Amino acid sequence: IYQCDWSSDVCSSDLDKFYEFPQERIIELDINGGEPSNSPNYKDLLENLPPNLKILRINTNCSKLIHNIDSILEKKIKVIVTISLDGVGKIFEYARYPLKWYNFNNVLHRYLALRKKSNLLEINFWTTLSAYTIGDLGNIINFAKSMDIGLSYGILHEPDPLNIKYKNPLTIAAKEKLINDENLYKLVASDVENSDTLYTYIMLQDKIRGTNYEDCYNWS
Repeated sequence: IYQCDWSSDVCSSDLDKFYEFPQERIIELDINGGEPSNSPNYKDLLENLPPNLKILRINTNCSKLIHNIDSILEKKIKVIVTISLDGVGKIFEYARYPLKWYNFNNVLHRYLALRKKSNLLEINFWTTLSAYTIGDLGNIINFAKSMDIGLSYGILHEPDPLNIKYKNPLTIAAKEKLINDENLYKLVASDVENSDTLYTYIMLQDKIRGTNYEDCYNWS
Protein backbone atom coordinates (compact mmCIF):
# COMPACT_ATOMS: atom_id res chain seq x y z
CA ILE A 1 0.00 0.00 0.00
CA TYR A 2 1.35 3.43 -0.92
CA GLN A 3 -0.14 6.66 0.43
CA CYS A 4 0.48 10.09 -1.03
CA ASP A 5 -0.61 13.34 0.60
CA TRP A 6 -1.33 15.88 -2.13
CA SER A 7 -1.81 18.72 0.33
CA SER A 8 1.93 19.25 0.74
CA ASP A 9 4.08 21.58 -1.33
CA VAL A 10 6.29 18.71 -2.44
CA CYS A 11 3.85 16.84 -4.66
CA SER A 12 6.34 16.63 -7.51
CA SER A 13 9.02 15.10 -5.30
CA ASP A 14 6.43 12.77 -3.76
CA LEU A 15 5.50 11.62 -7.25
CA ASP A 16 9.15 11.03 -8.12
CA LYS A 17 9.57 8.98 -4.95
CA PHE A 18 6.48 6.99 -5.82
CA TYR A 19 7.89 6.00 -9.21
CA GLU A 20 11.10 4.86 -7.51
CA PHE A 21 9.17 2.07 -5.78
CA PRO A 22 8.94 -1.29 -7.59
CA GLN A 23 5.69 -0.61 -9.42
CA GLU A 24 4.83 -4.27 -9.96
CA ARG A 25 4.61 -4.79 -6.18
CA ILE A 26 2.03 -2.06 -5.51
CA ILE A 27 -1.48 -3.47 -5.31
CA GLU A 28 -3.24 -0.68 -3.38
CA LEU A 29 -2.85 3.08 -3.77
CA ASP A 30 -4.35 5.66 -1.40
CA ILE A 31 -4.41 9.29 -2.52
CA ASN A 32 -5.20 11.74 0.28
CA GLY A 33 -5.93 15.45 0.28
CA GLY A 34 -5.84 18.48 0.06
CA GLU A 35 -7.87 18.06 -3.06
CA PRO A 36 -6.26 15.61 -5.51
CA SER A 37 -8.25 16.91 -8.45
CA ASN A 38 -6.47 20.27 -8.11
CA SER A 39 -3.01 18.72 -8.16
CA PRO A 40 -0.99 19.16 -11.37
CA ASN A 41 0.48 15.71 -10.76
CA TYR A 42 -2.46 13.49 -9.96
CA LYS A 43 -3.61 13.21 -13.57
CA ASP A 44 -0.19 11.91 -14.53
CA LEU A 45 -0.36 9.40 -11.70
CA LEU A 46 -3.83 8.13 -12.65
CA GLU A 47 -2.75 7.72 -16.26
CA ASN A 48 0.32 5.71 -15.19
CA LEU A 49 -0.97 3.42 -12.46
CA PRO A 50 1.10 0.43 -11.30
CA PRO A 51 0.45 -2.58 -13.58
CA ASN A 52 -0.80 -4.89 -10.81
CA LEU A 53 -2.91 -2.35 -8.93
CA LYS A 54 -6.13 -3.81 -7.51
CA ILE A 55 -7.51 -1.02 -5.30
CA LEU A 56 -7.40 2.76 -5.71
CA ARG A 57 -8.84 5.05 -3.02
CA ILE A 58 -9.11 8.82 -3.42
CA ASN A 59 -10.36 11.61 -1.16
CA THR A 60 -12.25 14.35 -2.97
CA ASN A 61 -14.42 17.39 -2.26
CA CYS A 62 -16.59 16.40 -5.24
CA SER A 63 -15.97 19.65 -7.08
CA LYS A 64 -14.79 17.70 -10.11
CA LEU A 65 -15.11 14.15 -11.40
CA ILE A 66 -11.94 12.16 -10.87
CA HIS A 67 -9.88 12.25 -14.02
CA ASN A 68 -9.90 9.07 -16.11
CA ILE A 69 -12.17 7.17 -13.72
CA ASP A 70 -14.00 5.34 -16.53
CA SER A 71 -10.85 3.86 -17.98
CA ILE A 72 -9.56 2.95 -14.51
CA LEU A 73 -12.72 0.94 -13.81
CA GLU A 74 -12.40 -0.71 -17.22
CA LYS A 75 -9.03 -2.04 -16.08
CA LYS A 76 -10.87 -4.01 -13.35
CA ILE A 77 -9.40 -1.84 -10.60
CA LYS A 78 -11.63 -1.29 -7.57
CA VAL A 79 -12.04 2.45 -7.01
CA ILE A 80 -13.10 3.81 -3.62
CA VAL A 81 -14.11 7.47 -3.70
CA THR A 82 -14.34 9.15 -0.29
CA ILE A 83 -16.32 12.37 -0.62
CA SER A 84 -16.22 15.15 1.97
CA LEU A 85 -19.78 16.02 3.04
CA ASP A 86 -19.71 18.88 5.52
CA GLY A 87 -23.29 19.99 5.73
CA VAL A 88 -26.24 20.19 3.36
CA GLY A 89 -27.27 23.18 1.26
CA LYS A 90 -26.25 26.54 2.75
CA ILE A 91 -24.34 24.91 5.61
CA PHE A 92 -22.26 22.98 3.06
CA GLU A 93 -21.51 26.14 1.11
CA TYR A 94 -20.44 27.99 4.24
CA ALA A 95 -18.31 25.18 5.70
CA ARG A 96 -16.76 24.23 2.34
CA TYR A 97 -16.48 27.73 0.86
CA PRO A 98 -16.17 28.48 -2.06
CA LEU A 99 -17.83 25.23 -3.22
CA LYS A 100 -21.47 25.35 -4.35
CA TRP A 101 -24.08 22.79 -3.32
CA TYR A 102 -25.61 22.52 -6.80
CA ASN A 103 -22.21 21.71 -8.31
CA PHE A 104 -21.49 19.17 -5.56
CA ASN A 105 -24.82 17.47 -6.32
CA ASN A 106 -24.19 17.43 -10.06
CA VAL A 107 -20.79 15.77 -9.67
CA LEU A 108 -22.15 13.36 -7.05
CA HIS A 109 -24.86 12.16 -9.43
CA ARG A 110 -22.23 11.53 -12.08
CA TYR A 111 -20.50 9.24 -9.58
CA LEU A 112 -23.82 7.55 -8.81
CA ALA A 113 -24.39 6.94 -12.52
CA LEU A 114 -20.96 5.34 -12.76
CA ARG A 115 -21.73 3.19 -9.70
CA LYS A 116 -24.76 1.80 -11.50
CA LYS A 117 -22.54 0.77 -14.39
CA SER A 118 -19.74 -0.81 -12.37
CA ASN A 119 -19.76 -2.74 -9.11
CA LEU A 120 -16.06 -1.90 -8.81
CA LEU A 121 -16.90 1.68 -7.83
CA GLU A 122 -17.54 2.29 -4.13
CA ILE A 123 -18.62 5.69 -2.84
CA ASN A 124 -18.61 6.81 0.77
CA PHE A 125 -19.00 10.08 2.63
CA TRP A 126 -16.73 11.58 5.27
CA THR A 127 -17.93 14.39 7.53
CA THR A 128 -15.70 16.55 9.69
CA LEU A 129 -17.69 17.59 12.75
CA SER A 130 -17.01 21.19 13.75
CA ALA A 131 -19.01 24.04 15.21
CA TYR A 132 -20.06 24.74 11.62
CA THR A 133 -21.39 21.25 10.89
CA ILE A 134 -22.45 19.57 14.16
CA GLY A 135 -25.90 21.15 14.13
CA ASP A 136 -26.54 19.85 10.63
CA LEU A 137 -25.58 16.24 11.36
CA GLY A 138 -29.18 15.03 11.10
CA ASN A 139 -29.50 16.46 7.58
CA ILE A 140 -26.13 14.98 6.64
CA ILE A 141 -27.20 11.51 7.81
CA ASN A 142 -30.53 11.74 5.98
CA PHE A 143 -28.86 12.93 2.78
CA ALA A 144 -26.35 10.05 2.88
CA LYS A 145 -29.20 7.56 3.38
CA SER A 146 -31.16 9.06 0.48
CA MET A 147 -28.13 8.55 -1.78
CA ASP A 148 -27.50 5.03 -0.41
CA ILE A 149 -23.98 6.05 0.53
CA GLY A 150 -22.17 5.06 3.72
CA LEU A 151 -21.19 7.83 6.12
CA SER A 152 -18.34 8.12 8.60
CA TYR A 153 -17.22 11.14 10.59
CA GLY A 154 -14.31 12.54 12.57
CA ILE A 155 -14.06 15.42 15.03
CA LEU A 156 -12.14 18.56 14.07
CA HIS A 157 -9.53 19.78 16.57
CA GLU A 158 -7.86 22.57 14.62
CA PRO A 159 -8.54 25.44 14.27
CA ASP A 160 -9.34 25.30 17.98
CA PRO A 161 -12.27 27.79 17.99
CA LEU A 162 -14.31 25.35 15.86
CA ASN A 163 -13.86 22.38 18.22
CA ILE A 164 -17.28 20.99 19.17
CA LYS A 165 -16.26 20.50 22.81
CA TYR A 166 -16.64 24.21 23.61
CA LYS A 167 -19.90 25.80 24.69
CA ASN A 168 -21.24 28.45 22.31
CA PRO A 169 -24.56 29.16 20.58
CA LEU A 170 -23.81 26.73 17.74
CA THR A 171 -22.77 23.74 19.88
CA ILE A 172 -25.42 24.30 22.55
CA ALA A 173 -28.16 24.31 19.91
CA ALA A 174 -26.64 21.21 18.30
CA LYS A 175 -26.43 19.34 21.61
CA GLU A 176 -30.21 19.48 21.96
CA LYS A 177 -30.53 17.53 18.71
CA LEU A 178 -28.11 14.82 19.87
CA ILE A 179 -29.99 13.56 22.92
CA ASN A 180 -30.30 10.10 21.34
CA ASP A 181 -26.61 9.87 20.43
CA GLU A 182 -24.96 9.17 23.77
CA ASN A 183 -21.37 9.37 22.55
CA LEU A 184 -21.67 12.67 20.70
CA TYR A 185 -23.96 14.14 23.35
CA LYS A 186 -21.19 13.71 25.92
CA LEU A 187 -18.62 15.39 23.67
CA VAL A 188 -20.55 18.39 22.37
CA ALA A 189 -20.59 21.59 24.48
CA SER A 190 -18.83 19.74 27.29
CA ASP A 191 -15.97 22.17 27.96
CA VAL A 192 -15.58 25.87 28.75
CA GLU A 193 -17.44 28.56 26.86
CA ASN A 194 -15.68 30.05 23.83
CA SER A 195 -18.44 32.20 22.33
CA ASP A 196 -16.28 35.33 22.07
CA THR A 197 -13.35 33.44 20.55
CA LEU A 198 -15.57 31.65 18.04
CA TYR A 199 -17.40 34.85 17.11
CA THR A 200 -14.09 36.64 16.51
CA TYR A 201 -12.89 33.72 14.36
CA ILE A 202 -16.11 33.70 12.32
CA MET A 203 -16.00 37.47 11.80
CA LEU A 204 -12.44 37.24 10.51
CA GLN A 205 -13.34 34.40 8.14
CA ASP A 206 -16.37 36.28 6.85
CA LYS A 207 -14.23 39.34 6.17
CA ILE A 208 -11.65 37.28 4.28
CA ARG A 209 -14.19 35.25 2.31
CA GLY A 210 -16.93 37.80 1.78
CA THR A 211 -19.47 35.54 3.50
CA ASN A 212 -22.04 36.16 6.23
CA TYR A 213 -22.56 33.60 8.98
CA GLU A 214 -26.07 34.97 9.58
CA ASP A 215 -27.15 33.33 6.30
CA CYS A 216 -26.73 29.95 8.03
CA TYR A 217 -26.52 30.31 11.79
CA ASN A 218 -28.69 31.80 14.53
CA TRP A 219 -26.33 33.25 17.13
CA SER A 220 -29.06 34.13 19.65
